[in-house]
Amino acid sequence: MKDTLKDLCATFLSIVLLICIISLSSILVFRNITTKENMKQIVKNTDFTKEIKNRTETKQMNDIFRDIYTVADKYHIPEQFIDSVLNDATTKDFLGTVASNVIEETLTGKDEKILTEKDLNQLLENNMDHFQEVSKIQLNEEQQQNFLNLAKEHSATIIEILPTTTELQSYLSPSMIDGMKLLNSNQLLYIFLGIIIISSILILCLKWKEKIWLLYFATPLFFSGIVLVMLAYAAPTILSILLQSSNDLLYLFVDQLALHLKEYLTLIGIILFICSILIYILYFIGKKFLSSKQ
Repeated sequence: MKDTLKDLCATFLSIVLLICIISLSSILVFRNITTKENMKQIVKNTDFTKEIKNRTETKQMNDIFRDIYTVADKYHIPEQFIDSVLNDATTKDFLGTVASNVIEETLTGKDEKILTEKDLNQLLENNMDHFQEVSKIQLNEEQQQNFLNLAKEHSATIIEILPTTTELQSYLSPSMIDGMKLLNSNQLLYIFLGIIIISSILILCLKWKEKIWLLYFATPLFFSGIVLVMLAYAAPTILSILLQSSNDLLYLFVDQLALHLKEYLTLIGIILFICSILIYILYFIGKKFLSSKQ
């Protein structure tokens, strides 16, 4: 009876470990992916011209750039130059700052700098030589001025469709925003970490003499790995349902965010799965060694 009770307690603690490992891993992924640096990196890794041109969901941006291409052609400014400017690291850093500020303000409530039409114009004007060098397309002075005038004509429209904190919050329910803030705080992190440590100690106390305590660690890690990989492949669908945005750039950003979320969850899932296999191997080697001694 006593052994049965110990088995039940250890099994229960093992299930608790499973839940906490999945939860803790998900929180760490969320916190990592929503840092300012990571937000900017997600934007930098996005091929804007390819993503915007190949998607029916980004019609707003497509229409704007089609107008820009048409007018630019009249001034003999190659379409490749405009594409190069859009995909340049400097431009992406600007757009990445917008994205990271929006997320930061949503999660923390702190006022973040709102980038203006003037900021965008200044960015393009200050980096004309850089854009020409990277694109390997040289514009004469008249073409350069025409490009800047063209950019200024459309910068207000581009700034207008950039996502804002208010716009992002309009797609999220208050409970979702509160949940995101909680995930971004240390409170849940410490709670799950504490439960994992206490559960592990209790399992050791219950099963140390029986020499099978390794199984009660390996099994939660094994199933955690499987669940996280399953979550990884479901993440794009879940995010698209939660954030059904009509804003082109917000839609594109959420789509790229989902891909990175899938990548991180898959990586952690595989690591946990491999760790569980190693612990199983260690257990069976130890069991064989003890059997040979007896």
